[in-house]
Amino acid sequence: MTSRPERPRSLAWSTLPPGESRRDADVEAAVRALCDPDVLLSAFQPVFRASTGDLEGCEALLRLPPNGPFRGPYDAFEAALATGLGAELEAAATLRTLRDAEPYTGGLRLFLNLLAPVFHDSRYDAAWLVDQVLAAGRIPSQVILEIPEISRISDYVEFGRAIEPYRTAGFRIAIDDFGAGYTNLRMITDLSPDFVKVDRVFVDGISAHARKRILVESVVALCHRINCGVIAEGIEKPEDLDAVLAAGVDFLQGYLLARPAPAEEAFVVEDLALKAHPYRLSAADLRHLLDSSATMDASDPASAALQRFSAEPGLQDVLVLLKERPIGLLTRQAAAAWLATGAGTTSVSLASVVEDTPLDEVPETSSLEEVVDVVSRRPAARRFAPIVVTGPGKVVRGLLRLDALLEEVVRRHAESFLHVNPLTRLPARHEMEEVLAGRLREGASVELARVNLRRFRSFNDRYGFLRGDKLLTAVAGLLREELARVPHSFLAHYDGDDFAFLAAAGSGEGVVRRLSDRLAALVSEHYDPEDVAAGGIVGHDRQGAPVTIAPVEVAAGVVRVDGHDGLGVRDVTELAQQAVEAARKGPEKVVTYGIGAAGSRSLPPITQVRLQRPRLP
Repeated sequence: MTSRPERPRSLAWSTLPPGESRRDADVEAAVRALCDPDVLLSAFQPVFRASTGDLEGCEALLRLPPNGPFRGPYDAFEAALATGLGAELEAAATLRTLRDAEPYTGGLRLFLNLLAPVFHDSRYDAAWLVDQVLAAGRIPSQVILEIPEISRISDYVEFGRAIEPYRTAGFRIAIDDFGAGYTNLRMITDLSPDFVKVDRVFVDGISAHARKRILVESVVALCHRINCGVIAEGIEKPEDLDAVLAAGVDFLQGYLLARPAPAEEAFVVEDLALKAHPYRLSAADLRHLLDSSATMDASDPASAALQRFSAEPGLQDVLVLLKERPIGLLTRQAAAAWLATGAGTTSVSLASVVEDTPLDEVPETSSLEEVVDVVSRRPAARRFAPIVVTGPGKVVRGLLRLDALLEEVVRRHAESFLHVNPLTRLPARHEMEEVLAGRLREGASVELARVNLRRFRSFNDRYGFLRGDKLLTAVAGLLREELARVPHSFLAHYDGDDFAFLAAAGSGEGVVRRLSDRLAALVSEHYDPEDVAAGGIVGHDRQGAPVTIAPVEVAAGVVRVDGHDGLGVRDVTELAQQAVEAARKGPEKVVTYGIGAAGSRSLPPITQVRLQRPRLP
């Protein structure tokens, strides 16, 4: 059972003093000394369910005794594989883990890291592992076997056969560190894992890195199509947590949420209190989408269903229940076809008429993502069939029809775009205007700044939207950092290259100056070397003559409001729009307008600021 240390750049014995060497016998002896559960230590890191924040289980991490010859578990397992003792060390680590976790079994899952070669070793076979798991008070279905990237899998077909006995015994399989080292798409397509763990290198900084976000979203989409859960590990920043939740991952792990700890702490950690995601449905949200009246009992006469379809022209199907459990769906078309046979006047029961139709069921606590996933995995013939929604004890709550589901998806997407920019996860225009309205009601002295990027369209056309997104997220990061120093500031991302912020009167120009200086130092990182050498993007004017388009730079319009009572949001936002347009068209990069206490506007601008134009080195 490997642990999760930083990966070393060299092998275990690089820690020896210069000039010394290790004989194979010394290496083997050092490994054998660790093949005893009593000398090993363990730690556990919690894993949480993304849809609810509930504790799902814990990943077991091996810890070596102090002052040993190995730098960490990674080195120890490399040496164990090299000396043929991989199975013995894994067995000792497993026994230690199960022993420490035994008092905290319950319904929680246990994630065990197992080296790929061990699955081929008869000394650590499925039957042995089942015995140990049962003896420790768990069942195999509660244990997920994670395959780390420490060892390469050369033959996927053969390895698939090797893990099959573990699957048959009830264990779940997870691909660890996906996207790093040796892991690749063949591990998903050929091994059909139950879980995939996205490597931390793609999670760290995902909120500010467009390509990481797109990659994780793609992995989630792929895995969900093949009914595979996705775990995001290495979450250390609140903004990265928001980004992986928005990407649709199923499980969460990282130092931000809970650090590795002894079993008595890890298995009793509190559930997460996650912020409400705009796409997440509560039980009440889901129930209000249901058609709870479209049910009939299997003992009802078929003629009653015909009468109901006749009386309710908009009704397309009814759910038939036998002892409160659904047995099939009777559609209007099927009822009409049955009536055409001439049997419609008989008193046969619905139980003898309804077709044995496959039905999808979801609990009423399902997230919107989970319900959509059920629909996306259906065969085409049933793509538009309604979904049965159940409550506690599998009590049928009603039918969720696809048109109601799609309407809710569209509505929530629209709301999320009104409140949060999907790229930078910054508040959108609607939120900014609400905050501005509150400050105007208070009569506070405040500045609204609109910040645009000159020549961003040329940059986007030259390099594509992925690099454009990367530049926009970098600018958003710079603005966050600058406004963190400004009390009572508020930052929003309207759309594209259009940002806005609120700040105390007199501070907006300083923020823009610092942003401009930092962006000037940053832009060369986003341009290709040939464009850097040319001093900008080489293009052509309307007459076809070559022209060099200068680097992206800041243009800002600021409106300073000095405590005017009764001023409207529209007054301020329209003036800010005029100011930023003047900055974009003229030589000045910051144009500031003022509205005095009496409501008079200071025009022409009270200040015009020329900032140094960025130059590519």
